[in-house]
Amino acid sequence: MNKVRVIRRNTDYNVQKIIETVATHYGLIPSDIHENTRIQNICHARKVCYAVCRELLKNRATLEYLGKKIGNKNHATVLFAANSIKDFCDVDKYFKCEYDIILEKCRAVILVHSKEDKSLADRLTDLLKYEEKINMKIAIRELINEF
Repeated sequence: MNKVRVIRRNTDYNVQKIIETVATHYGLIPSDIHENTRIQNICHARKVCYAVCRELLKNRATLEYLGKKIGNKNHATVLFAANSIKDFCDVDKYFKCEYDIILEKCRAVILVHSKEDKSLADRLTDLLKYEEKINMKIAIRELINEF
């Protein structure tokens, strides 16, 4: 019997929010990430989208679903791109810090817009925790740049 993963209602919304956050970080517009192009900065941003979605939505979205939603690619492309971002994080500490910042921004955006049964005060408290992490990572990145 085939196993079918259930995709939650707000997964599509979360994918869109991740695309918007990554595109904004790299100075792109969200439609650039969906384009079928091999321009380096757009491909890199698309790979980061795959990696972030895979990490944040791992129990809610299949690789095939993510591929169709981000650039109309197949599951193998998503897997390869996400793994290449992880490998790049292992090699380049500056990029690792940048990726962590993007990841925390996406977590915060999803948290603020989540439809969970959390009170607004709890969501804002969680958001402040993520904001502190982002500020710490920005400070670390600035220290790395000094050396």
